[in-house]
Amino acid sequence: MLDATPLTGTHVRLEPLEHRHHDGLCEAIRDGKLWDLAVTIVPHPGDVRAFINEAHTAQAAGTQLAYATLDLATGKIAGSTRLLAINEPCRRLEIGFTFLGRSWQRTAVNTEAKLPTSTESRTPGNSRSRPPSSRSPGPRAPQASATSQPRPISSS
Repeated sequence: MLDATPLTGTHVRLEPLEHRHHDGLCEAIRDGKLWDLAVTIVPHPGDVRAFINEAHTAQAAGTQLAYATLDLATGKIAGSTRLLAINEPCRRLEIGFTFLGRSWQRTAVNTEAKLPTSTESRTPGNSRSRPPSSRSPGPRAPQASATSQPRPISSS
């Protein structure tokens, strides 16, 4: 099973998605009727328990890590994001399946929501994975050095 670590930034805390996040996640999803959006896949509030169960199953299989996105200013759950398509032997992953309630869209929470997962996955020595640098075959693009990466988060 993959080890999920809480990640904290200036505006956002990403906590491994658990059933205790259910009610707050439902509230965020209702904020803007996110399940009706055509640009992303968001569960209907009635399907959030299954959504969390599926996230736990994917984590146990070693293919995904799901997080609840918390707004540090309010303490409310703003949405969710995931590390997915995790391939540890190749040190690759994708960041996606991200959604935020309407109140958090176009805010600092929205801007920062993917940075903790992106920065954590690029941390030198991280045995979990590294984001793909290119979809095309061939040599990898050079990875930025640790000193050039923004690091406004800390693992807690």
